[in-house]
Amino acid sequence: MASERGQYNDVFDPKVITGTYQQQVTTIAVELCYIYVFRKYFEAYTLFGVGPGFTTTATITNPTRTKAGYTTTASHDAFRVQYAPIGVRVGGRLGLFAELGVGYKGVFNTGLSFKLG
Repeated sequence: MASERGQYNDVFDPKVITGTYQQQVTTIAVELCYIYVFRKYFEAYTLFGVGPGFTTTATITNPTRTKAGYTTTASHDAFRVQYAPIGVRVGGRLGLFAELGVGYKGVFNTGLSFKLG
């Protein structure tokens, strides 16, 4: 799940905040990973993932002298894909990984991983 917050500024007076927003994105995906280099403490792989994504955006408009403030909520569902042609993992059961690709994880993805079993 990813979350983003931001604000809208007045076009004529950028110091004035006219509204704020919060966006949440959740993706539930199945991922297939093909490991083409497998060593004791190093793996190189390709990853492909697909699944549904759910986006919710809440916008709060601040009141002005002429209008009352209001809140709007919008939802959007979409099919999402991730393709990472280059991925590497370094470590044993506990390791670090880095992926270069495109899709719901972004262009460059890094993290900590733990293997069960």
